[in-house]
Amino acid sequence: ALPGIARDDPEWYAALVMNHVLGGGGQQSRLFNEVREKRGLAYGASSSLRTYKRAALLIMSTASANEKVAEAIRVIRTEMVRLRNEGVTEAELADAKTYLTGALALSLDSSGSIASLLHGMQIDGLSPDHLTKRAQLIAAVKLDDVRRVARRLLREETMTTVVVGKPVGVVSEPKE
Repeated sequence: ALPGIARDDPEWYAALVMNHVLGGGGQQSRLFNEVREKRGLAYGASSSLRTYKRAALLIMSTASANEKVAEAIRVIRTEMVRLRNEGVTEAELADAKTYLTGALALSLDSSGSIASLLHGMQIDGLSPDHLTKRAQLIAAVKLDDVRRVARRLLREETMTTVVVGKPVGVVSEPKE
């Protein structure tokens, strides 16, 4: 996990797009592609932005066999650094923006999902007309915005890694 970004931060939508490319985009994401598809190190790998009342996190996660954990962590860190240093491509930006604007409507297929969305908006302090603005805010995200927020958030020195189980080849890095 890394320190994340507050929901009311002006760079929230750039972070949302960045996260989609990194690991929030499921099977289309860089983490899934590198950890699962290319190397077969885990069943999946993902990232998500989490906001709380007094904290915000960018969480990356995977589930791997004990003997593959060290390599999976290495690949996740490598992808994080690559995105931080290189940014995203025009194609990744366009795909993320298309998905993020289109998927919301598809996810609102029940009273419960609509209520959950409205509840989240209320908790986050978003105005009732937020849904009409959301697509425009996502569409306005540029490559430079994603690069800037990636440099801000994807910093190895702020990363905390938690491993559950008995992984092979993973050693604790002492905090000074």
